[in-house]
Amino acid sequence: MSVAARFYVAEITQSAHGPKGAAAVKLQAVSRGDQNRQWAEATPSGTITMTINAPEAAAWFFGRLGEDVSVLFEAAPIARPEDGHPYRASEAAPGTYYAAPKCGDCLGAEADHVGEAG
Repeated sequence: MSVAARFYVAEITQSAHGPKGAAAVKLQAVSRGDQNRQWAEATPSGTITMTINAPEAAAWFFGRLGEDVSVLFEAAPIARPEDGHPYRASEAAPGTYYAAPKCGDCLGAEADHVGEAG
């Protein structure tokens, strides 16, 4: 099962954070216009905020400032060592919580995995 929602791009703030910059995007639940009456009854209010470091993704939102967008919520499967996937060394920056020797897919230890390393 999934849940669809309708929001509009309410605000975008560009910053110099990171090597390529970042954009903070704020989405608000749609409640305006007859075309959104059904959405507004199901989700009368709500806010989604994201910080985006990918320039292409940020540009997509910049091009839709003030426009309605659809959001689809689906369950996200979480990898676990016991599911049978091979260990894959994390590519996260050394010294961070997500860095190797943790698995890049599930954060488990290499010894807890089965199969060959990928």
